[in-house]
This record gives sequence, structure tokens and C-alpha cells, in this order.
Amino acid sequence: MTSPLGTEAVRLARSAVESEVLGRRMEFNATDGRFDEPSGAFVTLNTYPNHGLRGCIGYPMPVFTLREAIEN
Repeated sequence: MTSPLGTEAVRLARSAVESEVLGRRMEFNATDGRFDEPSGAFVTLNTYPNHGLRGCIGYPMPVFTLREAIEN
């Protein structure tokens, strides 16, 4: 079972990737205040439909807000 924070984090990550690929401004309105708190985060990209590892990147230390860590 996925938490509401996890669902929103995936939505943010997808929006960040899509905005970068399409060259448009990212729009994301978080409903959870934890996105504005310092936090580490990792994002993993998988291929579709085979779910092979495409890449992953992240910050183990809370040097950015959760929103910024996921976007970066």
C-alpha cells in the first residue's frame, strides 16, 4: 500500500522528468507540507514495459527540501 506522500512524490518526479523532456515549465502543487522540509531523496527511473533500471540519482543528506531533492 502506497502512502499519500509516496503517491505525491511519484507525481512530482514524473512531472519533473516530463517538464525537462518537453522543455516546459513544471507545475506541481503539493498538498503535504513535508515537501517544504529538508530531506534526502532518491529517484529511480525504469524502462517500460520491461522495468529495467534506466538510472537513479539522489541526495542521502537533507541538503534540499524534499521538493527540490526530487526535482533535481
